[in-house]
Amino acid sequence: TYDVTSGGGSATINSLTGQITATQVGLIVFTATALANTNYNQAITSTSIAIGKSTPTLIFSVSNTMIVGGVQTASATSTKALVDDGGGINYALSTVGAGTATVDPLTGVITGIGSGTVTLSATLLGSPNYNSSFTTTVITIGRATPTLSLSPVLGSNSLTVDASLVINATSTPSTSTTLQTIVYSVTTTIGGGSVTLDTVTGQLTGTKVGSITFTAIALANLNYNQSFTSTLLVVGRSTPTLSFSSVLTTMAVGETQTATVSSTVIVSSGGSISFTLLAGSGSA
Repeated sequence: TYDVTSGGGSATINSLTGQITATQVGLIVFTATALANTNYNQAITSTSIAIGKSTPTLIFSVSNTMIVGGVQTASATSTKALVDDGGGINYALSTVGAGTATVDPLTGVITGIGSGTVTLSATLLGSPNYNSSFTTTVITIGRATPTLSLSPVLGSNSLTVDASLVINATSTPSTSTTLQTIVYSVTTTIGGGSVTLDTVTGQLTGTKVGSITFTAIALANLNYNQSFTSTLLVVGRSTPTLSFSSVLTTMAVGETQTATVSSTVIVSSGGSISFTLLAGSGSA
């Protein structure tokens, strides 16, 4: 039979097979006993065994790719079942290339900040029975693609000839986060409409009836991809206002005068002006 006694360390033993499993650093005394029988006396032998610290192996569970603004939780597991007995696990990041990120040293929550690569490390702290252990992995942080939305959302004839309006694009995440520049453009569709456009502010002024496509583009930079959105806009007719600029409201029989009128639009684009007389008690 086999037995173990403690000399500061500890272990479990199978008394029949002699299999020893160390459970605590220190010395143990291993004893083998041959029991007496009819022909032989009992015999005993023993030896001291020094139990040293074990070094666990850490294995990461984490995605090696993520995007700017993305969040994931890294976890490291130990080959030793009793990780707590081997000390807590701490996480840290170092830069390899242009990438940047943050990590919670206790929970392993990673947030991508800048595109590139970073090195994630996990350290299992040492204890009386376990050596410290260390492992690393490289994470590649890619550029994110923001989402653009236009405001206001317009229907047909929301813009008329000679009228102006401003369409703005809103980015998610915001441009204060992405640091992207948004520019605007217009293309003419089969409808044949036309406008003038301020490419920086998004202000449109209708110049011809028909359809146009209005597009907002968030320009790419180091951390974010180019993104765009567009909408179809129908430019409708406007209604000019006419006003007499020079006409006498009284005149004598036989007199002549020339009536002139002004329009809120250019005559060449608003059509020609014709004059008629409406019936009254007089005639001219």
